[in-house]
Amino acid sequence: MALQATIQYAGVSISNAYLKVSSLSGNKNRVTFTLVSFNQQDGEQITKQKFTFEPDMNGENFIRQAYLHLKSLPEFSGAGDV
Repeated sequence: MALQATIQYAGVSISNAYLKVSSLSGNKNRVTFTLVSFNQQDGEQITKQKFTFEPDMNGENFIRQAYLHLKSLPEFSGAGDV
């Protein structure tokens, strides 16, 4: 799973960027994950960012929850699943 979205990098808008959760760790109280952005699928890495969220222990797996968390943020609100 991954996301595709338009992102801003160094003042440039990159459409169809490929966003992938590359690592994830945590517990029932807090999950931290790294999001890596590429200019396209199988393309060059653009950014690497860390995010955290409080997981739903009755919800989907933590990786799916990480992507759902990203889509809830304003900068990724228009992101689509790939």
